[in-house]
Amino acid sequence: MKRPSNADGMILVIVLWAIAIMTVIVVALSALSQKSFLMAGVETDRLRSRLALESGVEAAVGTILAVQPEARVFLGGAPVTTDIGGGRIVEIRVMDAAGLVDLNRADPKLIAALLDRVGAARGSAAAILDALKKLRPQPDQGKAQPRQDEPPVEAPPTVPLPPVWFSTAQLRSIDGVSPSDVAKILPHITLYSSDGKVNPLAASDMVLGAVPDLSPPDRQVLRTAIRRKQWQDPAVEAVLARQAKYLAVAEPRVFLVGVEIVEGPGVIRGSRLTTTVLLDSTAKKPFRVLSWSW
Repeated sequence: MKRPSNADGMILVIVLWAIAIMTVIVVALSALSQKSFLMAGVETDRLRSRLALESGVEAAVGTILAVQPEARVFLGGAPVTTDIGGGRIVEIRVMDAAGLVDLNRADPKLIAALLDRVGAARGSAAAILDALKKLRPQPDQGKAQPRQDEPPVEAPPTVPLPPVWFSTAQLRSIDGVSPSDVAKILPHITLYSSDGKVNPLAASDMVLGAVPDLSPPDRQVLRTAIRRKQWQDPAVEAVLARQAKYLAVAEPRVFLVGVEIVEGPGVIRGSRLTTTVLLDSTAKKPFRVLSWSW
């Protein structure tokens, strides 16, 4: 009987090492495959969730268009649950953008009152108001003053000032403003009112409470109008007349739409999307999306 040589032993060791390495490779490939399948599943759910949120926006626009134009002033962000198909449920909120305080156009006194009401720190409020004062162009900025011996010149028609804020997130870039104060302010501000005045029929109690000199009886008159969905009333018109500097009711064209996934197969529950929608009767499509926020 032939005894195994040293060469045979070396070959056996090499074979065993090769089997061990191949086993490790197979295990690694199996783990990588499982991870890839898991990642593919997560990505698929994410894409389904995105499509579900976008479908929610379309449903919200349909809701806006279904409401009579004179009744859209009452769209104040009340939640509505909608089935968008396939058992997927989303919560939709639609709000007239004029129901919030416009950083670009609102009176600084109103903005200051809102900052105080939400509880912003004194330093943060001062920094925001100072930034507004510096960034907002003044109507008479750069105009030469007429000489006293010159006849008065008729003033040209007032031209709306261009916006200086393009995103409410710009608040985070102001020195001296804390992130916690930005979080307090963001739910109550916008950039999309037509004249800087608040639509009180779509405004929250926080915003109405910030309107200077708006008395509790006046707020009650407005709440009654909202509950009855009827604002063309002498009492409401009297409130609007007294607060003409800060409040106005006009047919809205810009809406803030929030969508959140409630439940459904293949979607990520709690996913959210916020958009700004402009109704545009002159375009091929009846609306345009001005901004997206995931």
